[in-house]
Amino acid sequence: MTSCKCRAGLMLLTIFFLLISFATSLEADYTNTIFPTDDDAPPQIGVQGDAKVTKDKILLTSFGNSRGRAFFNYPCFVWYTRNTSINSFSTEFEFTITSSSGNLTSGGLTFFLAPMGSEMPANSSGGWLGLFNETTNNKSSNQVVAVEFDVSEDPWDPKGGNHIGIDVNSVVLPQKVLMGFSASTAHLTASHNILSWNYTGQYQSYSDIYSGLIISIAVTVCIGLVVFGIGVALGKWWRRCKGKGREDLGSDTSIDENFLRGTGPRRFSYKELMTSTDNFSEDGKLGEGGFGGVYKGVLRDTNDVVAVKRISKGSKQGTK
Repeated sequence: MTSCKCRAGLMLLTIFFLLISFATSLEADYTNTIFPTDDDAPPQIGVQGDAKVTKDKILLTSFGNSRGRAFFNYPCFVWYTRNTSINSFSTEFEFTITSSSGNLTSGGLTFFLAPMGSEMPANSSGGWLGLFNETTNNKSSNQVVAVEFDVSEDPWDPKGGNHIGIDVNSVVLPQKVLMGFSASTAHLTASHNILSWNYTGQYQSYSDIYSGLIISIAVTVCIGLVVFGIGVALGKWWRRCKGKGREDLGSDTSIDENFLRGTGPRRFSYKELMTSTDNFSEDGKLGEGGFGGVYKGVLRDTNDVVAVKRISKGSKQGTK
């Protein structure tokens, strides 16, 4: 029983540490060159709107009244449920903004964080930078944080033309976010390009998610089997102990019932046994066992010769 409990405890402890190790491995830092790659259509980069990926650049916009997004195609962690800690990451990127109208240009480019599944809103060209429109702007439910590189001056922008700003629609982001770039143009044609992009931090690919799901199911099944096995072992042990107690009790009860019914072994009084063995005379003693001495006797009513065992006071064997 104790050995079974120890083995089960060790197994559960092992599974626990495996889970911790698995969770820790998912939270390890990765350094990833997202772009450029040798792949003409890199699977790690998703696009929306007018954006497209070429061999040497990510082209977000290339004509007037255009808008486009390009993003890392895997979830990126901002914080963790397990200990509510904040995830730090760093990213480096190189970009260009060029205009076909000389020094005149429009729109701008952003690096943004948004909820997974975020779609570029309609009517988000021009000064909305492919992030917002009149409906979603300044709505905390639209959880977007972005760094903007603005090359035109809109009514809500600071005076002075080109500027870098922070766009914060909500101070709270989901645990996993979409990370990428957005850009837009107004009536003037401008090209917004990403030439290189590196990321160091923690992310979870879809293969990791699938593997994590498989491992979670396997661990759950293993724990269930261990608990079920312990339950079966305890049940068998309990039934065996209970059955043995009933068997011993039933054996004693059946002997007593046979005595009372007059069937089976015959019951003698102590006086009859003393008389038949001449008061347990040492001359008639046949031997000594674990229960006590054995004496030769003669039953007075039948003249049958019998052996009578006298249980000693110190004996711990048998039923008295």
